[in-house]
Amino acid sequence: MAPSERRKFTELPAWLQAGRSDRCLVCHGIGEHTEACSLADPDAPDFSNIDLLDLAMAYGDVSWLEKVRDYCSENGMNDAEMDRSIECQRLRRKTHETMKKELEERLRTSPEPTDEELSQGAFEQMIEPQVRDAMRVMRRKGYSTTSSGFNSLDAQSVGLASPDLLDMTPDEISTLTDAGVHLYKGLDGFSFRVHGADLDEIKREWEEITAMLPDLGHAAPHAGHPAAQHFRQKYGGKA
Repeated sequence: MAPSERRKFTELPAWLQAGRSDRCLVCHGIGEHTEACSLADPDAPDFSNIDLLDLAMAYGDVSWLEKVRDYCSENGMNDAEMDRSIECQRLRRKTHETMKKELEERLRTSPEPTDEELSQGAFEQMIEPQVRDAMRVMRRKGYSTTSSGFNSLDAQSVGLASPDLLDMTPDEISTLTDAGVHLYKGLDGFSFRVHGADLDEIKREWEEITAMLPDLGHAAPHAGHPAAQHFRQKYGGKA
């Protein structure tokens, strides 16, 4: 990276230079500031950026949550939806903190990946706990899963490396949509809104949905996205 480019990413956003806060919601006061930090001006946060809205829900103090509620209310979200979204994003943060400790312990005690982990390109501890069993079922049914778990607001989602849902029948699609599942336009993933911020309940919702998915008649191929290839190179000696 050229020096001019690095300076662009280390300069303090204007609102931080002005002393309106001493802590950035985006990078949490650790590491270098990025251009995205300019969106987190506490006097005028740009919540149209959904990532910033999620961060404010997950990490924000009382004053930030007030701003979040004002924005969400202005955009048609009711109190129950706001509460559930905030609780889900805070649960997401706590879940990732726990996962980090679990992964450290796994690497310390048993760094050898299983065949299933090599295929999916990730240790089990790298996958959010509420979706681990569901992703195992999906891959055994032939679905080429990539990212999965918490998404924005109160949503859970899974992405697929290919349009594996393309050959579903109208009845199979109706079964999913009637259950509140939103299929992506490219049929390469889906999402759904949870009923509450409880990992066990969310896990049950995932199990119910994956049980509805038709079996494609073969196991999923090795995950081919860059992170999975890097994982196999690092822990399995192959891409």
